[in-house]
Amino acid sequence: MAAEAWVGYRNFFSFTLLALNGLRKIENVDSANSSNEHLPPPSNLNVFKEDRFTLNWTWSPSENILLNQGCNLKYRSMINEKTKERSKNLWRSEYKNSDPNDAVCLKVRAECVERSYPYGESHWIKNCTLLSPGDPATSVTNFTCVWYNKEYMNCTWQPGKRVPPDTSYILYYRYGNLKSDQQCHEYSYKNQIAIGCHFSKLELPKEGKIYFMITDSSEKIRSIYSDVDLDSILKPSAPRIANISRTSDNEISVSWSNNLWPVRDACLRSEVEYKGDALDVEIFPVDKNRSFIIRRKCFPDECCTVRVRVKINKYCLESTWSDWSQKESLGEDGGRNYDSSVIYLLMIPLVGAATIILIIFLKRILVLLFPPIPDPAKLFKGMHLEQNGVWQWTEYSEASVCSKPVKEETCSLVLMESPYTSSSEN
Repeated sequence: MAAEAWVGYRNFFSFTLLALNGLRKIENVDSANSSNEHLPPPSNLNVFKEDRFTLNWTWSPSENILLNQGCNLKYRSMINEKTKERSKNLWRSEYKNSDPNDAVCLKVRAECVERSYPYGESHWIKNCTLLSPGDPATSVTNFTCVWYNKEYMNCTWQPGKRVPPDTSYILYYRYGNLKSDQQCHEYSYKNQIAIGCHFSKLELPKEGKIYFMITDSSEKIRSIYSDVDLDSILKPSAPRIANISRTSDNEISVSWSNNLWPVRDACLRSEVEYKGDALDVEIFPVDKNRSFIIRRKCFPDECCTVRVRVKINKYCLESTWSDWSQKESLGEDGGRNYDSSVIYLLMIPLVGAATIILIIFLKRILVLLFPPIPDPAKLFKGMHLEQNGVWQWTEYSEASVCSKPVKEETCSLVLMESPYTSSSEN
């Protein structure tokens, strides 16, 4: 009995001590919460650029904080009021990224943390730095990237409004596995100015972020910084419609194939666009399948058009939509019609043959409308041969024509002389 009583007294005594300690902690927390700035802040907040992409901040620890009184000291930092971090480190490193003001601001404060909940804190200290000097109108705009079917990536941009004419843009990039900055190897140009960069599959990581910097060799423009998540810019290739037919209920059955990397059907999300004779367009969502029956009547005397596009759903990686497939339709004869581009290809030789025929008929019409003028030399030559080389002109009242010569007659002529007398001399 005495032993049991002793155990009961000991348990009661232990419980009383725990309760008193809990009350003391609650009092400490309440007193800390009553003053939001009862801790001394850190000091000497500095920033420096480690390389083209990385900014490093350092600061000195808070002074006069008694860590042996239960303060688990950590430093909470925020970059541009967005990226939050809490750790015991006296430094922070971050990749550069574009900001509307082209400036990066970091603020940091000290906190006493208990089970991830701060019960004491200091006021913030702040340091802002300009990412790139220069005229904002000289930096590139509309920087975008598209990762096509995990095979290659194209990034494009537009030159600045007040860019110097001799500007030579340079794109640098970096991601986790790269130990140093890399430069674009294949630019695309417009008016002899670089406006894009092509990345092959071997130059890209399989996933994650890529960080970019676009500047120029002369450093006369303001550089821009950007980062992209590969999954967010992934664009699958367009599907191909494999079969389209009319069911017994005059509905349309369509199936398609995807030229994608190995991906589970559960990750696929498709859209089927239907257009009937009424020119109304409907889009039907399709999940996890590569075939669909459109529950709309398409009778044999109607023309119904279908096309498909695909994306990876949000449960896998949430890609962008692919381009639409080629249009396939069921015509008035109930059969499958090919895309209009095929019809255009067939029309090319027909148009060429019609053009040749038209040119021949036009030539005949021109001969009838505008007969050729005869050559006078040829006419006279024929008349000369007809008259054996003998012809003359006979003058009529108003015109001269050529006629046959009359018969030639010969007359005799007698010359008589009078005698020469002497009387005549006298």
